[in-house]
Order: sequence, then C-alpha cells, then structure tokens
Amino acid sequence: MGKIKLNKKNKLQFLRIELNSSQKLFIGSTLAVISIALFVSFGSYFITGFNDQSVLTEFTSKSVQAENILNKVGALLADFFINKGFGIFAFTIPILIFVSSIFILFESNKSKLIKHWIWGLLIMIWGSLLFGLLDLNSGIYSGIVGFEMNDFLKIYIGNLGTGFILFLCVIYYLSFRLNIGIDKIKNILKRKEFTNDINSNKRDINKSIIIDPEVEIETTNIRLDTNQLDSLVENSDSIDNEIKNDNSENIEIEIEEIKLEKSESDNRAKELVKNFGEVDPTLELGNFKFPNLDILKQYDSEGITINKEELEENKTKIVNTLNN
Repeated sequence: MGKIKLNKKNKLQFLRIELNSSQKLFIGSTLAVISIALFVSFGSYFITGFNDQSVLTEFTSKSVQAENILNKVGALLADFFINKGFGIFAFTIPILIFVSSIFILFESNKSKLIKHWIWGLLIMIWGSLLFGLLDLNSGIYSGIVGFEMNDFLKIYIGNLGTGFILFLCVIYYLSFRLNIGIDKIKNILKRKEFTNDINSNKRDINKSIIIDPEVEIETTNIRLDTNQLDSLVENSDSIDNEIKNDNSENIEIEIEEIKLEKSESDNRAKELVKNFGEVDPTLELGNFKFPNLDILKQYDSEGITINKEELEENKTKIVNTLNN
C-alpha cells in the first residue's frame, strides 16, 4: 500500500473553512448573542449566586426557580465557569467569543484570532491564580481552579514563590505580547521628567506674574476733538494720493539678452572644423567598383509550367465539398 504524504500547505488548505456571506452572518450573530448571554449570567452570579446554589441540585424540577437573570441555565453556566472554574476572570470567555464573532463578520485575519484566544486563556489562568493568592480563605473571586493551584504551589514554593511566578508572567506578557523593552521604558521616564520640568517652569512663571494688590495701576483717558479727527482723515487721504501718483509713474525695465555658455566639447568641435574643414563623405567612395553580372545565378527554365490534370482534380474536389 502506498502512503499519501501531505505537505504543510495542503494541510492548511484542508483545515481552512470557507464561509459564504449568509453563513458568516448566522455564525457571527450566534456567537455575539452567546457572549452577551454569558456576560449577563456571569454578572448576575455575583448578586444571586449564593441563593442559586440550592437550585442547581434540583435543576430538572419545574417548581424551583433560580434568581439569575437567565434562570437555571444562567445559574448553571455561571456556577461552572466562575465557582468551579476561574472566578472573576471567567469574563474573558464571553469577551473572546464576542471578539470571534467580530472576526467572522468582518473577515479579519484568523491567525490574530488564534493569538487572542491563546493569550486570553493564559490571562484567565493568571488572574485566577492572582486572586487565589490574594483571597486564600474564601476563594470567591479565584474560583476552585485558582484556589487549588495556589494550595498546590503553597506546599512547594509558598506564597512568595507564587508571587514571583506571577511577576515573571507579567514581564513575559509585556515583552512578548506588547513588545515593551527597556528602551520604551526609558523613553516613558524621560517624557515624565520633561512634563514635570514644564509644569514646574509654568508654576514659576505664574508666581512671577502675580501682581501685588497694593500696587495701583494708573490709567490715562485719551480724548480726541472733532478737529483733530478731521485733520487725521485729511492726512490719510493725502498719503493715499501720493501712493497712487508714485504707482502711476512709468517704470522702465531693461532686459538683457541671455548668453548661454557653450561646453568644452562644442568649442573643440569648432576648432577642429576651422583647422581641418568639414568631413566629405564622398572621398572614400572614389575607388568604388560595381559588381559583375557573373555573380548572378542562372536558371534553365525561366517559364512557369501548369499541370492541367492537377487543376481538374482540384476543381472536382472543390465542387464536391461545396455540394456536400
């Protein structure tokens, strides 16, 4: 039996799923509704979650009703993802589902969507571990997953070691996900120092501008008579007339001819023509001889022969083809 080998490109093409516009609309809107429903049920859990614990044991009975906004289904999903799962960071699941719906509706890059899911799940685990470290006694915000992970790590590395691991995870996220390095941190610190210097300079300027209340500012009232105004108007009219007279005078403009300097190659060419004269192309053709007729090829039969039988055969073929 022969084995079929698949290249990586063929595997990727096999895994690709092409959706038409109606399928994209249906799947994207469905994921958006599911994400909103999960978000509402998770939010309602922190208000009515303790009262709905007894309802989960009687899920099939119609007489018992839950206080969650989505009733028994909402209480069950919230208890699974929050209480038995990752605590308050379980909200990352409806957020990721909503982001997936947007990617499907607007045909965005699928590789970016996969990265969002991977980093989102890692953040969810990190958050449950963090709240498990901060709230070891109750475990309300960490969930069972965060509580159990902290309990396990506490046995081997203690709370301080767990804090170091969480800190290293933050540095890993900043460096590889957000691409923040030492240079960016230095630039941020320099900007803060620059803004602080500007603010301090502004404060110093404002302090120097403050006027003492005891200093009295003298104001002078300027009054102009009507005669003074008339004289000012007459002076302005005379100035306008002088400007018009100056502009009316004819201004003569002389334009000199522009002389273009020739290059060295043009000057050399002119010197050569003066010294030796222009080139006569017919001088080299003085000794030319025409070729003899012996070079031509002679043929025995110069006339054209016509074969009548061949003409008649061709004629009959043409007539037969036209009749058919």
